[in-house]
Amino acid sequence: MQFLKNRVVQVVLGLVVVAIVVVGAIFAFGPKQTTTEVAATPNPAPQEPSFESSEPTPVATTSTAAPPASPTGSKTPATESCTNTDEDIKDPKKLTVERIGVDSPMITVGKDEAGNPGAPPKSASNTTAWYNGSPEVGSAQGNVILTIHTYQTGNALGNQLYDGGNKALKEGDVIKISDGEGKQVCYRYTNNLKVWEKTYDPASGVFFNPTGPAQLAIMICWDFNKERENWDSRIIFYAPKMPKAA
Repeated sequence: MQFLKNRVVQVVLGLVVVAIVVVGAIFAFGPKQTTTEVAATPNPAPQEPSFESSEPTPVATTSTAAPPASPTGSKTPATESCTNTDEDIKDPKKLTVERIGVDSPMITVGKDEAGNPGAPPKSASNTTAWYNGSPEVGSAQGNVILTIHTYQTGNALGNQLYDGGNKALKEGDVIKISDGEGKQVCYRYTNNLKVWEKTYDPASGVFFNPTGPAQLAIMICWDFNKERENWDSRIIFYAPKMPKAA
């Protein structure tokens, strides 16, 4: 009988040991809890201010209308209009370029002592001279020759037209010449040409040209030479005559 009790006790103890081993195995090999670390998203760095131009990008437009014909070498003419009279002007009195504020009295001159087209009196800083050996203002052909002073010290009309070597006239500017009787002839500026005194050929037609297209040829002195006390070059501004109903 005592043997049976001892046997039962051994069996119970064995079961307890087995239970402990099983529970331990469950804890040892069962699923573990895991913690996922989420990296913090850094705040974006502040952007540097943009230095691109804030001006709108120009948008090209397409026009179905053909552009008006322009003189050779000129851009699209300005929209300013002007009405020519039927007759030539034999005694021009005033030259104006409204956009740049030019309002110049005019005189008529012949040749100077050297046989060249005359100029206004040296003291007449704002005066324009028409050389009467060239076509009359309003003529149907040829260069109408005008001369204007440039001062070494500045403050003359020639300095205003070509200040610092930068022309004040813009392609398309309207140049109006009138007399004291209500007649007016209109020209539209297209381009200018620099001519060096040393290489200038009077027969080239760039200045003297009585049979070419009807246009103004306005001459000013430029490039003052201190050693010579004279000017080394001339600037010639060209402005073709505008149609009567322009």
